Amino acid sequence: VGLSRNISDQMASLDRMQASERVLKRSQQAARLGSFTIKSDTGASRLSGEMTALIGMEDAIVQPNIAVFEKMIEPADREKFREAIELAKLGQNCPAFEIAYKTLVSGELNYFEVKIEADRNSLGHIDSIFGTCQCITERKNLERKFMQAQKMEAVGQLTGGVAHDFNNLLMVVLGNLQLVEQLVKSDERALKRIRAATEAAERGSELTKRMLAFSRQQTLQNRDVD
Repeated sequence: VGLSRNISDQMASLDRMQASERVLKRSQQAARLGSFTIKSDTGASRLSGEMTALIGMEDAIVQPNIAVFEKMIEPADREKFREAIELAKLGQNCPAFEIAYKTLVSGELNYFEVKIEADRNSLGHIDSIFGTCQCITERKNLERKFMQAQKMEAVGQLTGGVAHDFNNLLMVVLGNLQLVEQLVKSDERALKRIRAATEAAERGSELTKRMLAFSRQQTLQNRDVD
């Protein structure tokens, strides 16, 4: 006796579910977003494929869990991560926070923005803990570069102010040297020393011009003038 059953609807549902999972996976890859789940009753945990890739364990023989990931988190941030999980178990939502971690193989320092919340069933009971980890390493690096650029801009402004005042002082020195030179025309030794001082002051004046050009972000261009 043979029986056959039409399971076209089930297969269509399976195809839709698999397609949805593929879209989710591509979305997580594009956003560099990993996720994890922790069962509230057993404590069993599971990391998404993108999560394992972000922490450098996509080729691991054993499927990594949340305990493995916790060991990769920097000690200063590890307790913060655990506290957020405990709050989620109590049904309390924790604001998004940042953590630093080192990938297991390369030991490279990276950063995650983490969001952890409770996942409730149809009865409103906490069934599991769901967390997302978005890689923000590139953003952190850009922030550091921006801060460095701001520091350099401040240094440039300070340099410009100092160079401007120093240039005014040099003008006074040069003017007085020229007046003294007129008074000691007959003393060759004195003239030699005055001209050496004048030459040094002129080099200092040229240096201040370059410092001013740096502070104003000008391009130095040599040209002949009348």
